[in-house]
Amino acid sequence: MLFIDENQYISEGKTRKCYSHPNDKNLCIKIMKPLHTGVKFLNKEIKYYNKIQKRNKKYSLSFFAKYHGKIDTNLGVGYLYDLIRDQNGKVSLPIKYYIETRSINKFPNNHAAAALKDIMQKMVKHKVFGYDVYHNNLLCRLKGKNKIELVLIDGLGITSQSTSVRTIKSYFSFLVNYSDYLARKRVNAVFRSSGILNALEKNANKLKENL
Repeated sequence: MLFIDENQYISEGKTRKCYSHPNDKNLCIKIMKPLHTGVKFLNKEIKYYNKIQKRNKKYSLSFFAKYHGKIDTNLGVGYLYDLIRDQNGKVSLPIKYYIETRSINKFPNNHAAAALKDIMQKMVKHKVFGYDVYHNNLLCRLKGKNKIELVLIDGLGITSQSTSVRTIKSYFSFLVNYSDYLARKRVNAVFRSSGILNALEKNANKLKENL
């Protein structure tokens, strides 16, 4: 059993808390919050991670955090993922932080807009989809000389839907894996609804057109 204490705490979302791995600086451990009932959805998400990682195993993809299995901890079952760090070793911050503090403008030549367009294109090419790409799920990895890379760390797969639309969503999700056109439509819709595109357009006056 792996022992975790609050010194390893990084952040948390609605359902899980995230801790740095005490023995591996490149991994983080996500643990379900007590009494939370999202285990069924979590298992669905993990199934999606395994699917896309198997499908893209011949590629070295860095635009989403990889899933590395489960581990028993003193705080309950932990789920291992890549811990995204900047070039200087610090844990990368969400793009939301840079947008809200207006520090997104410190990156020259609209690098943030270019990085966003890059991850969107990669998601289309490799058919990796997300349902929540704002909040704290999209990290901004600083790579030196003001170069950045965006990495999706959570919210991959298909969000839970009402029963009335679940069948339609399931059928559409099948089709987007085989159509670049539908994949682009989906990726653009998710990023547009997240507010990131509008935020960057206001700050950098970029990405006024789709992929």
